[in-house]
Amino acid sequence: MKIQKYKEIIKGQNYDRFDEEIEKSVKEWNFYFKVVKYPPSSLLDPNLVKAIIYIESRMGYGADGFPDVMQVGDPQDDAIHVLSNDGEKSTEYDASSGKLIALDYNENVKVSAPAGSIYWGVRWLYHKLQRKITQENAAYKPIWGSWREATKRYGPGTEEYVNKVWNLYKNGINPDGGDNLFENKERPNLSFPIFIAFFSGSLLLGALSLFNLNSRFNFSRVSLQNARQKELMIKLEQSINKAIKQYSKQGMSYSTWRLFYKLKQQCEQMQCDSRLTFTPHLENFIEASKNLKDFLTLVRALDFVYPASPRSFDLDNDGEKEIILIKTDSLNPDEAELLVIDQAKRGEKFIVKQKLANGYFYSPDSLAIPSESLEIFDLTADGNPEIILFSGNARGGAGIQIFQYGDGKLREIFQDHNLIRPTYTFSDQNYNKIPEIIIRGQTLNKQIRKEIYEYDSFAERFISI
Repeated sequence: MKIQKYKEIIKGQNYDRFDEEIEKSVKEWNFYFKVVKYPPSSLLDPNLVKAIIYIESRMGYGADGFPDVMQVGDPQDDAIHVLSNDGEKSTEYDASSGKLIALDYNENVKVSAPAGSIYWGVRWLYHKLQRKITQENAAYKPIWGSWREATKRYGPGTEEYVNKVWNLYKNGINPDGGDNLFENKERPNLSFPIFIAFFSGSLLLGALSLFNLNSRFNFSRVSLQNARQKELMIKLEQSINKAIKQYSKQGMSYSTWRLFYKLKQQCEQMQCDSRLTFTPHLENFIEASKNLKDFLTLVRALDFVYPASPRSFDLDNDGEKEIILIKTDSLNPDEAELLVIDQAKRGEKFIVKQKLANGYFYSPDSLAIPSESLEIFDLTADGNPEIILFSGNARGGAGIQIFQYGDGKLREIFQDHNLIRPTYTFSDQNYNKIPEIIIRGQTLNKQIRKEIYEYDSFAERFISI
């Protein structure tokens, strides 16, 4: 794949200066993903990486663009934390090998030089190409997206961003206007066929050894690669199912609490992901619970609900408390659901679900640590509290969503998104007994924004005041 040369638009700025690093990093990661069990349908074009670098940092000539030319090292973003698995963000996984492998390159993730930024930026771009992970028994398989989708997920998640990158990548269109950046319009054919090859174990191992990633990095503490780990996970799964049966019969006694607590300890000893292990059983836990108080005790014993502790509140003024929680998917962090567990007076439980736009969450004050992504507060002054979620998309900015619950249904009544490091304040500054939402933050275009919203009961929506 030949790298397209760029013109010198501004005297003294060489936009081809990282071509060698781009070619080397792309070649290395392309080789790795070409020989995995489930490769993507097309490998990465180095010209796409070059376009991303130009948009992200103007080839290192932009403000704060050097040496992290692909902008993967910003501590406010997910990339550096996920790749190094430093505990600041939830562990994310790769399934291209047919096994579940955590992204855990630990201290090897360094972006103090352009070569490192490009190397890890390419790895992060491949991670964004993996749109979803599916699981059948102990087998895992990635669902790959398109490179355009991956580019959008790599950046702030906006069409404006991906259009800038794509127009430059495909046609040399300068995002700042003016001359076309390509020295010529000739574009190489970048498609490649996927051949089905049958490797012997030794041949595949030999091929992978040429790509020295395993010698350079510790892939995962929680990998299910070896047979012993797989056997332990099967036994843990069997123990969970037995515990659920006992819990269903006995309720939350001390003995059942100890049983679940030991399961949590067993998971920790195996260095497994508690959310990945226990979340698939969430609805079984709810069904087996004799009451919602028992369910809350069980959740606290296993400590697997993220990003906020479940809340217990009477949302619909029926005299019975509901449980509100966020259900996230460890395999697919872009996906999440808001759940309300309602127990009617006759004792029957039912679950109301609302799919959320993404699975990343923040706090009402982006400077607050730890964050509380779920709050319950009456913002409409009608006596029924609302559910408030603080979500985000890393570089795409954070946002707020407000839901009402009633008659067994969830309804979104307000949302505001795409602010960088926002803060949200709830107050009654005009003393009319209706809270205002004061939103402060920076837009994706670096503009400072402040807005105040208040609920209008006649219009049945929040209005700007």
